Amino acid sequence: MSDWCETLSGIHARLWQCLTMLNGPDRFVTLATHGRDNWPEARTIVLRDADAAAGTLETHTDRNSAKINSLRENPRATVLVWHPADQLQIRLRVEVVIQTGASVGDHWARVPAASRLG
Repeated sequence: MSDWCETLSGIHARLWQCLTMLNGPDRFVTLATHGRDNWPEARTIVLRDADAAAGTLETHTDRNSAKINSLRENPRATVLVWHPADQLQIRLRVEVVIQTGASVGDHWARVPAASRLG
């Protein structure tokens, strides 16, 4: 086991390092929300960006999806990441901010055409 797991600051730094490795298995994360029928809802999403300094994660989805409707009613969710290299499970409680339109146009432009649904 390496030194990162021996201190809280080391763990914090390693978690954000894992979250910013967007080309590996870490970019496929689980988002759990509170469904409209009072049942939990979990689905795999793609993590598009992570900013340790701002403490933010970025993902994209169809604004008409069920998860967006759930998040509009209750913007709290959990993100679960499995990092196999370290055998590390990262569980984050998040408050979701939904952004659409011109304010996110530059982000949407960076999404590969094959990944866009419309």
